[in-house]
Amino acid sequence: MRNLLLALFFITTSAWSADQVFLEGFPDVPLLDGLSEQADDRVIFDTPSGTVAETVIRAKIPAKQVLNTYSKELVTFGWDCARGPLSLTCERENDRLVFLDDDPDASEGIMILRLEPVE
Repeated sequence: MRNLLLALFFITTSAWSADQVFLEGFPDVPLLDGLSEQADDRVIFDTPSGTVAETVIRAKIPAKQVLNTYSKELVTFGWDCARGPLSLTCERENDRLVFLDDDPDASEGIMILRLEPVE
């Protein structure tokens, strides 16, 4: 029943679509419409504790709006998220995602996204 409810919620979410692009190295983290990744800045490596990754995401809207959208959308992928004034932290199993608003006063958002193991 839980899987059916998650599937229904997943299908009805507004920002996700079947042809959604996911960020390489970041499990179940979609690149939402209107965002772009600076793939040249992406760093991914494995440690004994798990994968560590970092990338930069750009938006044509303020990062605050992007963080609010991710805080809702990532729940559909099983992440448990907590929103801070300049950040979004999400955890799932042994992974933690941290979105940081790099310039809170900018009209176009720049966010640093990190994946790290939960210790």
